[in-house]
Amino acid sequence: SVSRISADDVGYVDPEDIRKNITDKTRVVVVNHASNVIGSLQDIQAIGRIVKDSPAIFVVDTCQTAGVVPIDMDGWGIDVLVFTGHKGLFGPMGIGGMIVREGVDIRHVKTGGTGVNSVSEFHPEEYPHRVEVGTPSIPGIAGLNAAQKWFAKLGRDRSSDAADLSSHAAACQAALKHIHQQENRTANQLLDAFHDIPGVIIYGPTGTQSRVATLSINIGELPAEQVGTMLDADHQLCVRAGLHCAPVIHKDQGTLERNGTVRIAPGFFTDDEDVEQAIKAVTEIAGFGASS
Repeated sequence: SVSRISADDVGYVDPEDIRKNITDKTRVVVVNHASNVIGSLQDIQAIGRIVKDSPAIFVVDTCQTAGVVPIDMDGWGIDVLVFTGHKGLFGPMGIGGMIVREGVDIRHVKTGGTGVNSVSEFHPEEYPHRVEVGTPSIPGIAGLNAAQKWFAKLGRDRSSDAADLSSHAAACQAALKHIHQQENRTANQLLDAFHDIPGVIIYGPTGTQSRVATLSINIGELPAEQVGTMLDADHQLCVRAGLHCAPVIHKDQGTLERNGTVRIAPGFFTDDEDVEQAIKAVTEIAGFGASS
């Protein structure tokens, strides 16, 4: 059976609610580090301490945070960390990965050729071949590798301190810090402006609460899809409208019945002109919604 832990009205899960739901039969605890809809950033360290005292494996989905915020797999007690390459790591679509702590045994759910020990009639049991079935995405791997080289170069180019950035890891940490600060600054500019626009409904954390730069809004009673289309066609702004493959968080937010929200996610390449254009566009659409 599966137990789902509800979040509060801004998307945070209380670690104590997780503790209450763990039993001797619990085998896996899975947590999203950050919401892909409203950006809430969970306290993984606190949750990890709770899971550590149980028989369960702790799995953390970092698709929204890898390359965006610091992650301490060992310090937070994470057993399995999964990530995608095409978001904060700046790689291409179709590539991702899983980091498995030593001693954690994961059974494969698929079998097939791996190009390793082809004389055997059985699927390999050793990592990583156990969970890498079939032909790998060579273009995706090459693209992610190139992205990480760019990422490290960014860290060295943008760092303002005298730290030793000769190692790839140190350079990437410097880049991560710079990117997170820039994206949060942009997100806060948008949030501050949206708060002052009549008819705009903001979901998720505001102010200084722990979050990533993923914002969700609705405008009056206008359908999210209509707002998304107007932002695209009339203002050349790319957003995502709808349920974002996450109906549970939309149910918690009360947006399931209206078929979701408009997600606006500023990134590293979002500049002040983009922000001004987004604010102007939302203001204009809010005025249209009020008059319709």
